[in-house]
Amino acid sequence: MNFKFGIRMLAGSLILAFWWAILFIITEYFFLPSTDGAYGIGVLNILRDPFVLMVAVPTAFFAGVLVSPIYWFCLRKKDLKKSITLIFIVVSLTVAIVTPINATLGFYGAFAALIISLLFVKIYLKP
Repeated sequence: MNFKFGIRMLAGSLILAFWWAILFIITEYFFLPSTDGAYGIGVLNILRDPFVLMVAVPTAFFAGVLVSPIYWFCLRKKDLKKSITLIFIVVSLTVAIVTPINATLGFYGAFAALIISLLFVKIYLKP
């Protein structure tokens, strides 16, 4: 049971990490200044850009693997539907709201929001 749960947490962590990376890129795109070279080329073109992929894919993968043990520790014996929903909403809102203000703060704020929401789930949500 623990091994299967660990694999589920790794998979879920990677899926969410890639989702938040895509959300970060899309949010950045919509708030680019008109003087930026990527301004107006389209979201799909941004997502297909080799430089963006070269940075985003390894970063999302590394982040997903890095936090998966924390997922396992905080989410075991918890209602996953409620827990993941809460975490998804909190981190997605953090990325969408903070990134337009400051991209660096949005990036690191997403990690902070993830850890805080995981700890909230661990401490306050009933199994």
